[in-house]
Amino acid sequence: MNTPRSLQTAALFGILTAGLMIAQQLAGKAIRDAYFLAHFEPSFLPTVVMIASVISLGTVFGTTHIYRRWAPNRILPSIFLASASWYVAEWYLSGENPRLVAISVYIHTTSFGAVLVSGFWSTINERFDPHHARVIVNRIAGGATAGGMLGGFAAWQGAALAGPKEMILVLASAHLFCALGAYLLRPSSQAKQKSNRSDSPPSVATIMEETPYLWHIAVLVAISALGAAAFDYVFKDRAAATLTSSQDLVEFFALFYLSLGVLTFFFQNLFSARVINKLGISASVASMPLTTILLGTTAIVWDSLWSAILLRGGIAILESSLYRSGYELLYTPLTPVKKRSTKALIDVGGDKLGAATGSALAMVIIASVPLLANQILLILAIICGILALFITRMLHRGYIRSLEENLQTGSSAEVYRSHHRTIPSHQATELRILEPTPTYTINIAQGITHQLPISDPTFFVGLNHPDITRQKFNPRTSSSQHFVPPIPKITGLHSDLLPSDIDTYLSAVAALRSGEPARIMGALYYYQPLPPSLTPLVVPLLSWAELRPLVVQSLQQVVIPQSGLLTDFMTSARINIEVRRHLPAIFTKLHTPSSVHALTLLLQADAFELRLRAAKALRNLVEDSSHLVVQETDILSAIHRALTEVRLAYPTLSVGCEPLAGRALVFSFALLACILPPKPLRTALTALSTTSENRRGTGREYLENILHPGIKDEIMDFLSIPSIALKATDSESQVLIELSQPPSHSPPRLSMLTPIPPSNDL
Repeated sequence: MNTPRSLQTAALFGILTAGLMIAQQLAGKAIRDAYFLAHFEPSFLPTVVMIASVISLGTVFGTTHIYRRWAPNRILPSIFLASASWYVAEWYLSGENPRLVAISVYIHTTSFGAVLVSGFWSTINERFDPHHARVIVNRIAGGATAGGMLGGFAAWQGAALAGPKEMILVLASAHLFCALGAYLLRPSSQAKQKSNRSDSPPSVATIMEETPYLWHIAVLVAISALGAAAFDYVFKDRAAATLTSSQDLVEFFALFYLSLGVLTFFFQNLFSARVINKLGISASVASMPLTTILLGTTAIVWDSLWSAILLRGGIAILESSLYRSGYELLYTPLTPVKKRSTKALIDVGGDKLGAATGSALAMVIIASVPLLANQILLILAIICGILALFITRMLHRGYIRSLEENLQTGSSAEVYRSHHRTIPSHQATELRILEPTPTYTINIAQGITHQLPISDPTFFVGLNHPDITRQKFNPRTSSSQHFVPPIPKITGLHSDLLPSDIDTYLSAVAALRSGEPARIMGALYYYQPLPPSLTPLVVPLLSWAELRPLVVQSLQQVVIPQSGLLTDFMTSARINIEVRRHLPAIFTKLHTPSSVHALTLLLQADAFELRLRAAKALRNLVEDSSHLVVQETDILSAIHRALTEVRLAYPTLSVGCEPLAGRALVFSFALLACILPPKPLRTALTALSTTSENRRGTGREYLENILHPGIKDEIMDFLSIPSIALKATDSESQVLIELSQPPSHSPPRLSMLTPIPPSNDL
């Protein structure tokens, strides 16, 4: 992936800041747990967790209110500085009242740590678009896991060389450097950006009500935190029962978190990116509840400290690597207003609410059945894992819907690109003939224009009227010739004659084959609807531009009973392409499976122009008739063929492939709209040609999530080249105009480079 230099610089600062932040967090957890268990019994732990959770809820409500007014990247450095100042105060008071400081450090590390992590990832989510975030977030998460290794090692060695009191000052220093990194992470153009106070953002309740996707994330966070509180108590209870001295506890927790950092680092770099790219974001998020179920069951069967270490360590490794990488990506498609108003509240509020609930349940269980408390808490954690696993199944649909909403929100204010050129008037007229018109214009002598209403029952040109100008009609030169029809008179044929009359029929055949426009028009006006026996004579008239609107109207009236005949004309390679190219539009009026079948057959034509017209007609037909179904295999096969033709001509997508590749993508997206939501699909394609990096990334991310695996890589390779992506946004009509032009050179013999020359048949 080609990442802009500004994003690369921001990613570097993000990696360094994340590494230092997680190093401080893991070291802080080791110091927090050891310092607390050295002065209090494990049974007091749920009470402190509840207090810390309540304080966290108050903190998150305050930060959420601030984020609604200012961007997270503006506020985050100040929160880091406030945390560092708190650590300095705790270090200063630790000698006088160590028990109070033990409680303060536990509450501080638990409450502020979650707020800082949420604020940091909020900054990352707004700094990078969804597409680049897939790679960059994984790199930043890798930096965070490397920081976890550093933090665990620092806590281990620091405990041996200094002690918990001195390590508190190290924690303060780490947050000072994090404040500097968070400041450098901000884009220069937004360093002083402040939300407009006059704009009143919607309330959190309104946003949550309008976006069920956020509710799914919030419930997932709360349930996961509830389960984590249950098995965290089991882990620490077994550790305190096995290790008695303060020094042993500090070294144990330091070594535990160091091992977590090392294992998380390797797991993050070996598996996270592969799982997200191959299985998707929701699968990476589901890894943690699935592991909770498996390891929780193991801990129940194997009652020991090592099973608790395996459970706590396995969950921690996944939470800091695979789960974290996927979870943070869940927020990338949301608009800034929704993210700022809800992310911190969900991350911290949902987490602490779940932790407080889990701690309250632990207190009740410990007081009620102390001998079975660990087993019951493990069963509770397993139940939470099952519920969380069920919720993750809904996340993918919500993620796609959020991408669609983001695209639609951005497209409403988007200005059309300057590269769109104006279609010449004569070419625009050529496009309009694809649809029937209510009137037909002919030229009278002296340049007077007279419109003959098709619905006028009094109009009938006698098939054998002697006053009609007998001017032979040539479709290749007819644009410069004029014929002069007289004032309509009913002579020769009369309105009371039946179509079955043999003389009338023979006269109609003679008129349709005469090559004289007035006689042909008379026959077409007379026969409404067109008899089946005359249809084979009328279809070839589509190649005559002057008569085409009337011919189209006549054929639309017989398309249902004679769809098989029209299908044969449309799909036969022996029929003039000037005739075949106008039949797909006629089939769009037939909202039946037979019309879908006919257009699907045309997708196998040699001429790319015909395939594109069939794709356009199929798309319009499916949009108008939701009950019609196009076989996905036919769509994917046609797309694969078009993309393969480009690869045959330009194996490396070299310079000069843009027209050909652009046509292939226009064709592909016309067909994809038959099996995917058409509106967001078109918006995503348009977003790729905008100047907004975020819009382009959102469009790419949406396409990568909805495209079929069989063609996704091929299409995304084409779209990765900006010039091809720009060409792909040309309309089908514009591409059809280009294909209809006579070739100015002799290109490679590939069907999509130039239309097949008209044959002499019919």
